[in-house]
Amino acid sequence: QSQKYDIATPTEKVTVANPSKVTDDDLAKIKEKLQLEYSKTNDDANLADKKGKAVADKDGKIQSVTKDADGNLVVTYKDGSQDKKPLSEFVTKDTEAPAKPVVNTDLTGKAGTKTPVVVSAEPGSNVELFDKDGNKIGEGTADNNGKATVTPTVNIPAGNVTAKATDPSGNTSVASDPAKATKPSTPDTEAPAKPVVDTDLTGK
Repeated sequence: QSQKYDIATPTEKVTVANPSKVTDDDLAKIKEKLQLEYSKTNDDANLADKKGKAVADKDGKIQSVTKDADGNLVVTYKDGSQDKKPLSEFVTKDTEAPAKPVVNTDLTGKAGTKTPVVVSAEPGSNVELFDKDGNKIGEGTADNNGKATVTPTVNIPAGNVTAKATDPSGNTSVASDPAKATKPSTPDTEAPAKPVVDTDLTGK
């Protein structure tokens, strides 16, 4: 089948974290976008009017899509034959920074504690928490739902707390809007002053 079909040059590349270390998930995305075309060099007269045209049922022809040690994308057809093209034609590095994260936890009264802080951020990104002076006070990873629970490594100082997210490609977001950490209020242990009954109750 490798004589009959070719891998078409893609019109849209797949964005990946590291083009030199394409993952199985990346390959699955490439396979989804992959197109086959009828070979332009095949001399089968029955295919004369199809040369260079897209193959409609490409999934029915492909057994697997893998990569080799030389940096090629390898398409194995169902008869065992293979076509190869450089992976660089199919992938591009992710250079877009994650969206600005959001600190969801109310830090009122939480200064001086190690209260876990929930942050909304790009799924899979590394989320770092910073105090008002820019010191990192904790980090965590956003799950598939875009939620990271960051447990501070030190007591949260009073003042603004911000978060930044860094994706697997190393792109870092702008800082989140600040959440203000305040000290717990001091319990009121003083009894009220002695009350005074103002109404004259004589004869009442």
